[in-house]
Amino acid sequence: MCIALFSCTSSTQKTAGIDASPFRLFLKKFRPLQLPLSLRLGELEYKSLPQLDAKSADTLFIKNKDGMGIFYGMLPDTTHYFGLVVLLPGGTDCYPVLKTFDKSGKLISDERLIDRGCGVAPGLDYCSSTGVIKSDLSIYCADTIKMGKVDSTFKEIEGTVEYYCSYIEGKINRDGKIILSPEKRKNL
Repeated sequence: MCIALFSCTSSTQKTAGIDASPFRLFLKKFRPLQLPLSLRLGELEYKSLPQLDAKSADTLFIKNKDGMGIFYGMLPDTTHYFGLVVLLPGGTDCYPVLKTFDKSGKLISDERLIDRGCGVAPGLDYCSSTGVIKSDLSIYCADTIKMGKVDSTFKEIEGTVEYYCSYIEGKINRDGKIILSPEKRKNL
């Protein structure tokens, strides 16, 4: 005589347990993004996007000293890792950060998508910061700056104005690791 025992657990019950994990709930807060993605400081639309809840499991995945952040979006290919763009406060605006996580929610990499960002400084005439993630997952982040030296009265010293681009390049590897070059500079 042979007796067989079968499990009565449905596949929807198993899936429900996975979908209800803190990491899966966290992922649902991110909208899908299309590549190429261009992020320019001062031009990011984020007022209607969900914000980090400092009293929730969100803080397991986004560690930020002031507990603030905005869920910007998720990169389209999630085969090997999840690529998430989060906006964190900085100065008068928010700056984008790319975070990659493995399938269980463990952080792989965490890099700013703005090289240095613009601020206020004596002699600063112009500054623009842009971060780009291309379709091939290469990354280009650039600050375009026009700045001159100033005297003790904050008047620009004639002949000292520099116009240059400070940039970094990189790529998201197949395993989710973000590799960036050292900062480079090109005079314009």
